[in-house]
Amino acid sequence: MSLSVLVPPVQCSPRALCSSSVIPSVFCQIYHESSSSSTYLPCGCKGSNARGTSVLGHSYINTRLTVGALMLAGSALCNFRHHNRHLQHRLVIRRRAKGFSDRAAVHVPEVLDAEVVGAPAQAPTAKRTQKTVEPMAAAVAEAALQTLEDMAAQGTEDDWFKMGDKLFKGEGVDQDTARAAYWFEKAAKRGHKNAQSNLGEMLYRGEGVSQNKKRAFRLLRLAGEPPMKEAQFNVAFMLHMGDGVKQDKEKAAEWYALAAEQGMARAQTNLAYMLRIGDGIPEDKEEAAHWYAQAAVEDDMDAQHCLAEMYYEGEGVQRDMGKAAKWFTKAADQGKREAQHNIAAMLQLGNGLDEDKPRAAEYFRKAAEQGFTESAYSLSCMLDNGDGIEVNKDEAFRWVSKAAEAGHLQAQTNRGIMYYLGEGVAQDKSEAAKVFEKAAKEGHIPCMKKLGLMLQAGDGIPEDKEMANYWFRKAGVN
Repeated sequence: MSLSVLVPPVQCSPRALCSSSVIPSVFCQIYHESSSSSTYLPCGCKGSNARGTSVLGHSYINTRLTVGALMLAGSALCNFRHHNRHLQHRLVIRRRAKGFSDRAAVHVPEVLDAEVVGAPAQAPTAKRTQKTVEPMAAAVAEAALQTLEDMAAQGTEDDWFKMGDKLFKGEGVDQDTARAAYWFEKAAKRGHKNAQSNLGEMLYRGEGVSQNKKRAFRLLRLAGEPPMKEAQFNVAFMLHMGDGVKQDKEKAAEWYALAAEQGMARAQTNLAYMLRIGDGIPEDKEEAAHWYAQAAVEDDMDAQHCLAEMYYEGEGVQRDMGKAAKWFTKAADQGKREAQHNIAAMLQLGNGLDEDKPRAAEYFRKAAEQGFTESAYSLSCMLDNGDGIEVNKDEAFRWVSKAAEAGHLQAQTNRGIMYYLGEGVAQDKSEAAKVFEKAAKEGHIPCMKKLGLMLQAGDGIPEDKEMANYWFRKAGVN
């Protein structure tokens, strides 16, 4: 059984939408692996402005996006263009116009309406939960809520935002997203950035209002005026993915850069991804490494893993196995399974750091328990051979079976051998032949030869020389 090797570099792809305070607003990483990808969508923004903290904040939310800002218009866009000038200059000079256009943001000629589709003119009737409440208590609660809303109605956009915040979170009142949307809309129309962001996110997800991604994008963009980095990130992600708006990767990179310059790690990671592979903008690996490094020091595990890959391969940076090991370890300790596998392989082989096979086995196990097939196979090899750890055939068979069932061809071979020899499992040559045949049909030459030998000798299965010769020919054996 062979030793494991590093898996091919994992391309950490853009992440998905994120949200301000309650609604995830950073379109966080869509992480790409060589053979698969998974998309992280909304991630919680914790932004605030002079008018109060934003409401909707979650951590990463898979397969959904969160949004938060309407299209910036007229003079407001001029502010964006002024804010963007320094950033564009820095990036254009640094990459010689490789990553972004050197023009200012496109001016939007008309002010877009921020009103929610079908939003009621008055706050909707409060929805009561299914809790069993005494009539008197219910009446008191209703009266208290009405008093709060009456007070809010006489206040400013800050009060409207806070009322929406209470209703969205269910703080001191029953949660009611439809009523929350009403109050966010009132505040959003007065230019309250967090209200615009939260309402945009609700529109994106259809939470409390009818889903409307185009209007959500416009709200997001409106809220994206500095310093709303979460909304900038969401605008970037929607442009990057073409979700609810026409795809424009060049503009997406510009919006990512705005948020990245303000220190948002997820924006830095997505921008680095685009630069690393030339995703809609000219490839610039040196610049990509710069942004990965910025996000890595903020404990973004995907950035840490990608930066480690770049150091391991000498991609955009000088090759440095020590730094590769450092960043793989940091990402691995945060639970990144690909990093766990890679640092395990380095420890197993003494590649770039001192050999430590027991520790390698621990990291292989962590990644295998997260379903990483290559790690399951590597761990099974170590357990089967006693490679730096105690031999455990039963556990070796369990892990090699998981890898085999996931389609790992070498694992299928090893599993067949263990059935054939009765190691870690009761001997069953018939089952071994089935395993060999499955892998042989998938083009695995060693299994073709083993199956041919069993058929030729009638070893545990009926003799069939014609079929044995068929598999020998397929394997290139004369």
